[in-house]
Amino acid sequence: MRQGQRGKSGLVDLPKYVRRVTKAPTVGSATGRVYTLFIKHRNTPQAWPAIALPDPLTRDFAVRYDICRALSYHNLIFTLGGKRLPAPSDATFWRLADEAYRAYRARGHAEQKDFTGLTRAFESESNPAWIALAPSTRRGYRRSGSMIRAAWGHDLPPTLRQLTHKRQLTR
Repeated sequence: MRQGQRGKSGLVDLPKYVRRVTKAPTVGSATGRVYTLFIKHRNTPQAWPAIALPDPLTRDFAVRYDICRALSYHNLIFTLGGKRLPAPSDATFWRLADEAYRAYRARGHAEQKDFTGLTRAFESESNPAWIALAPSTRRGYRRSGSMIRAAWGHDLPPTLRQLTHKRQLTR
């Protein structure tokens, strides 16, 4: 590999800790198999085991990479948001990691004052105003809340301009 080529896959720069490994071709195969791996602290005593990722050009890659970035590894055990996970080679690893990551992100929004945190706090069963609403009203508010989260989920309310967003809401 030439100088300046490290960490590259074709013409695409790979994210931090991601590397592509090509295995030698097998009998009857013209090309070798390419693996995309997440390996934190590679070639050090603190090195993590390799975690297989999908191809970087697929839709799942970004989500799985975010999950890998949120993982903790200590004493040969992976955890995410306090939940213990099986080894990456286990068939249930990605399903459990995805569940733990969604719960971890939801807890992270509980304290934030962005639109996701605000709408989820309003829709909480511990909110007396929410409990007092009729079921059909709750359904309508949930639908509106999901549209607000999709449009401005991570935006903070003071950063939005009233007229611009009022026009978008009334379309």
